[in-house]
Amino acid sequence: MNVLVFSDTHLTVPFEQEKYNFLVRLIKKADTVIINGDFWDGYLTDYKTFVRSSWVKLFPLLKEKHTVYVYGNHDKASFTNTNQVSQFSDIQTVVYRATIDGTTCVFQHGNRITPFFEELGFYHPPKIVISLLNFIEKIMTRVFRNKYIGLISQKYNNKMKRYAKKHLKPGELLFCGHTHCAEFDLQHQFVNTGFIRYGLAQYVWIRNGKVEFQEEWYE
Repeated sequence: MNVLVFSDTHLTVPFEQEKYNFLVRLIKKADTVIINGDFWDGYLTDYKTFVRSSWVKLFPLLKEKHTVYVYGNHDKASFTNTNQVSQFSDIQTVVYRATIDGTTCVFQHGNRITPFFEELGFYHPPKIVISLLNFIEKIMTRVFRNKYIGLISQKYNNKMKRYAKKHLKPGELLFCGHTHCAEFDLQHQFVNTGFIRYGLAQYVWIRNGKVEFQEEWYE
């Protein structure tokens, strides 16, 4: 079985054709898909606007793959309801635990382990803050790839690793997103799936008893 895990696509309006084309090609290769949070960005685009956009063309494909949808901080459960997100997913949850090819995998976005905006004093961050952060992240990603993100976000990944050490049993793996800082550290039972944004795609395959991290440019 080919299980695809990705997070932090932050789909919003305006629609991005190249990103859509890449996601279609990627999802078609999977038997099952796990979206580990921040699929769409509820701080910038409400769900009604999101489903009226061309992104909705992904929904039938995701349903075909029996998609598991783990809520993140930009697409909280409170931003929509189960009936709506069931348009593209079979299971909706904040933590998903499954045994895949003999490995117990724990999927959660990561915002419950290490919140961001709460540290800045924003429980509902204004659009201008999100837009500014996205602009900076886009420029830095295109110039420095993920080195910039690692510089500012590694401490959050380290906190997730400490969480894994405390709460996971030997042999289990914690899969997070949230920090946009991709990391593949099986020694510490931790995988961060990174993001799919600004032309850079980071994602994970679980297949044939192995966990594989992949990264590529899609534009």
